[in-house]
Order: sequence, then C-alpha cells, then structure tokens
Amino acid sequence: MQNDVGPYSQRMIRLRSLLKRWFRVGTRLPVPRTLKTWYHAMQKPPRREMMLSNLIYDFVTNRMSQHDVQKVVRRVADRWEKLERNKSTGGVVPERILIEAVEGLVPHVICTGPKIDDKNARLSRVTGAVPWYDNTVESTAHGLPKRDEIPDHILLDIEKNGLRPDQIQRNAQVRGIWPEAWVTRSDDLDAFCAAHANSDDLPARVRDYLGMIHYDDGDQLVRLDYPKNAVPPGQLFAPTFADGCGTRVYRSLTGAGNWGRTVDLTTGGQGAAEAVHPPIPFTSRFKVHYLNRVEGRTHAFGYGSLLANCPRRWQATDEQLLDSLL
Repeated sequence: MQNDVGPYSQRMIRLRSLLKRWFRVGTRLPVPRTLKTWYHAMQKPPRREMMLSNLIYDFVTNRMSQHDVQKVVRRVADRWEKLERNKSTGGVVPERILIEAVEGLVPHVICTGPKIDDKNARLSRVTGAVPWYDNTVESTAHGLPKRDEIPDHILLDIEKNGLRPDQIQRNAQVRGIWPEAWVTRSDDLDAFCAAHANSDDLPARVRDYLGMIHYDDGDQLVRLDYPKNAVPPGQLFAPTFADGCGTRVYRSLTGAGNWGRTVDLTTGGQGAAEAVHPPIPFTSRFKVHYLNRVEGRTHAFGYGSLLANCPRRWQATDEQLLDSLL
C-alpha cells in the first residue's frame, strides 16, 4: 500500500513521539554547567584566590594549553557536582578538589609550560638533604640507616670528595615527589649567597629566597649544581599552575627568557628565576654543596602579599571563561 504521509509529516510525527517519550521519563533539556558555588568557595582566604588567579592567568596567557586547563576544570566540576547533589560540600576543602584534579592528570599536565631556551644558563637545585640522600646514595656508602638527619661530616665529605658511581643508587633520579624537578639559575643563587655570606642564617635566607616554605627550622639543605647539558635540549620549562598547585607557595609569572620567578617569603615579591624539568639521572658529575640547617630566621610571609604581587588576580568575569570549558 502506498504511504500517503509526506516526508514533512513523517518528521513531525517522529518529533511528537520523541517529545512524548522525553516528558514521560522526565528528561529535560540540558542545563549549562557552572562552577559558580565552587568559585565563590575558592575566593577566601587569599591562598585559595591565589590558586584561582594562577589558573586563570595561565589560561588567558596560553602558558597552559586550553586542552589541559579544560581537563582540570572538568575534573573539578565532576567532583563538585557530585558533592552538591549529595549536599556535602560544606565539609570539603575546595582547594583539595583542584589539587586532586591535577594529581589525577600527572604527569601529562606538568612540564608543559613555555620552553626556556637558555643554553648558557647554569642550573642549581636546592632540596632537603635527607630525602635527597635516601633516594640517591647507596645505603652501603656510609652505613647509615634511614633517619631524620644526615651527620654533618658525611655531607661535608660528599661536598669535598663527591660521590663515586658505585656510591650512587641504580636508577637514581633528580626529581621531587611528582616526576619533575624545580631548579634555579646558579648565577642568581651565587649572587644571593655572596650578598649574605656573613649571615649566620644563610640557609634560612636561601629557603626564603627560593620560596621553599615547606622547610622548617632544623631541616638540612643541600645544593645540587648541574653538569653541563644534564637537562636535554627542549626539556626546561617555565612552571605553570599545574606544576605549582601542590605546593603551599607558588605564583605563575613569566619573566625574562620565559623563566618563572620564585616567591620571596620575606616580601611576597619576586625571588630567583625558576624552572622545572622532567626527571633526569643523577650521576657523579653533579656537585653537591651542604648548605647546613635552616635556623634562626622566621619569615614574615603572608598570602595577602603574595596576592598583591600577582600579575593578574581573579575577576568575577573569569567564571564565564572557565565555565565555557565545561
């Protein structure tokens, strides 16, 4: 039998049927996603606002790709919306959701900032003596069990005589907890140390200059001076929000030559040049200097001063920019 219903009428019949099915099961047209309540929760105190400011600064200046920012924001939205549905946002620390979103994307979103092409730069890394020793030096080298500190005479011996290849753990790497290492220019560090050479609290001053707020009184610091070409070409990057979001003090900033800048804990302003790189092998060619213990100096750092020196603070209109990624 010939169908006497035209193509237009057939489409209308299908549309009416579809609409009936939608309304019967309670389906509604999609509502645009928004993180408005999360944005508001992140704007106080200043440390949270600083994290938002870092994120939006890296986004609008293309220091992080839109794709990577989008992955982070969508992870935050998925978790926050679930908490809102369960009416359980009140007991949640909102910045933890952001940190965990990034952690779930490591290593793909770290060491992805602007490349630093500075072939003449000498690199140095300052880090805790105990974690460096435990993850680098063979346990048989000095017969030390794991402990809260390394005897001064052992660190001074390493500074004087270096480490032989057989004293270095197999597959030892220069890296932090995440698979990356933070470094500065040796020239910056040399100039700073020379200017404070007569200070009794030099290790604490270095800690402040490099923004290393996680080191407290009594912590031992070592300085690693890199051999030439230790970091492969194209593997030195300005840090971004993703690199710094897991740290207590970080500010996204693009300085000369694409270098980032540490946060000086004394002023909240700019400290030394800083960069990150993926893990590299630790070899006997690295020079180790024992800086001694952090003592005798309490930094006057406050997140208000950090925010005041931010290149771009979070703005109300930024909500729409990030919502557009959802």
